[in-house]
Amino acid sequence: MKTCENCGCKVYSNGCVNCNEELYILDQYYEQDMELPKEDTDFMKKVREQQERLAIDIRDGNKK
Repeated sequence: MKTCENCGCKVYSNGCVNCNEELYILDQYYEQDMELPKEDTDFMKKVREQQERLAIDIRDGNKK
């Protein structure tokens, strides 16, 4: 099992479930075929921030 270097939590496909909690929750929306929150919600704004941060980490070779 892979763990996050920042907080020690489990790391899944979208990174750490603690540091990227919204992405982990979004995956559950998709898995359960639930309607996604509207784009202008705080939740979806955090999702976009986390996606951007992970994309930068991957480009820089820093994905944990």
